[in-house]
Amino acid sequence: MRKCRTDLRPVVFCLVCSMLLLVAGSVIAAETVETGVVRNKLLILNDKTDHAVMAGERKFMVTENTLIFNMHGKQIPLIDLAVPCEATVQYRLIMDKSPVVLRVQVKKLLPGASVSPLIHAREK
Repeated sequence: MRKCRTDLRPVVFCLVCSMLLLVAGSVIAAETVETGVVRNKLLILNDKTDHAVMAGERKFMVTENTLIFNMHGKQIPLIDLAVPCEATVQYRLIMDKSPVVLRVQVKKLLPGASVSPLIHAREK
């Protein structure tokens, strides 16, 4: 009787390659979600909170790593950012979350600009 012998090496090789492709794909997808897309736009920042700036109805989250520069190029904290203002905002888009601000460069202050959020709340 003739023995039927099958070589499993090609099958094992295909399984290993498939698993590697799946793992690589999930790692790339996770990095895309984590890092997001970085955009640079000129926006009118019309309001701010303790941890965010508002451009129209959109909220942009400000973190401890966010760099904010006034019109003279001096780095300032969020509390010293006068709004409303026109600013170049570099931010990272993250799926299903508010964008995270990386950098703000104030270009010009708009009429009624103030650093105090209370003044803006009273005016509304």
